[in-house]
Amino acid sequence: MIDKKILYCAAGAALCYVSNAMADTDLSIAAALSTYQYREPAVMKNSGDKFALFLMASHDIASEQFIRADVHYATGKVDYAADTAYAAATASSKSDWYLETRALFGRRYAFSGSSLVPFIGLGYRYLSNDLRGFNSLGQSGNRRQSQYIYLPLGLTHSLQLSAQSRWNTELEADVLLRGTQSARLSDAGQGVADVSLSQRHGYGLKISMAYEKDNWSLGPFLEFWDISRSDTAGLLQNGSAVYSNGNRLLYQEPHNRTLEAGLRVRRSY
Repeated sequence: MIDKKILYCAAGAALCYVSNAMADTDLSIAAALSTYQYREPAVMKNSGDKFALFLMASHDIASEQFIRADVHYATGKVDYAADTAYAAATASSKSDWYLETRALFGRRYAFSGSSLVPFIGLGYRYLSNDLRGFNSLGQSGNRRQSQYIYLPLGLTHSLQLSAQSRWNTELEADVLLRGTQSARLSDAGQGVADVSLSQRHGYGLKISMAYEKDNWSLGPFLEFWDISRSDTAGLLQNGSAVYSNGNRLLYQEPHNRTLEAGLRVRRSY
């Protein structure tokens, strides 16, 4: 059995380590309201408002160098509208949410009255869209999940306005490394099997500005995603391949774009 003194010493050492680490860690939380639109050109769109929460932790690892972890959760209801080529079907108040996490590394460069912070990292985005139920034409919908692994590359500029205030601008480009689309086609109740598809090409852009004073900041943000169409998967119904006029029917997620703009308030600790 391990001696209690050793356990107490180990616990004390761990507590001291965490305490020292937290002393060099900056924490902030934020909330945002935004307008959101997901669109598959010439096919359909989902649009609505979202409420979001952010949690950010930054830790200095060397002089002017840091690592940062971000968590971003947004939820809301969206209205679905198909393009006229698809009979212009509509559906209202459908569940739509996403979760985004990132790990970043950055370095600060200080200048007279301002600073620049380039950063790089790895990000993960999970989106859940639930169109189950019947639309205005009596057609049944299904759930869809999107997963992106991406490379964020960004730059933050901070301009000192006074001893207590500054103006921050952040620009970021996100390179899609891997995307996966899961379509729950079985939700329609026609015996069609679910499909999982890969998306290999795409990018995102993020722009934000904020006026910061003391430990509070407020400002607008804009986020955009452009994802190319997925690869294809053969449809299965009741365990058998589906054909039409002798040709195997394939399923594919179309090229899509997401645009979100809103206002964010942040509190730093």
